[in-house]
Amino acid sequence: MQTLFFTIKEWNRFDWNKQQVLTKKYAVILTDYKTRKEKMLQVLNQINFKNFNKGIEGFNKIVQQFGNSMGSLTREMSKDIEKSNKESESRERKNKENLDKIWGKRD
Repeated sequence: MQTLFFTIKEWNRFDWNKQQVLTKKYAVILTDYKTRKEKMLQVLNQINFKNFNKGIEGFNKIVQQFGNSMGSLTREMSKDIEKSNKESESRERKNKENLDKIWGKRD
């Protein structure tokens, strides 16, 4: 039986039927295949745990800054809403007075 070598990317280009035919006729070896355990170990080896804590602290600071900015934005918006409500009340009062001047007071 002849042996064929493929990378995972090359192997995935074939549809399922073609893969079945190739595996029946040839001994197929995937050259860059890694088990789940090998993938996990590779990821863990890439992480430098000394700097990991610094990264988490930096991320925490960013989240706190975002929370603070959202808090200040909320306070500004609530002040604007209160101001708008006061202005609308005064406009409503002026409109009523103007209507009373035009149409006369109703008793």
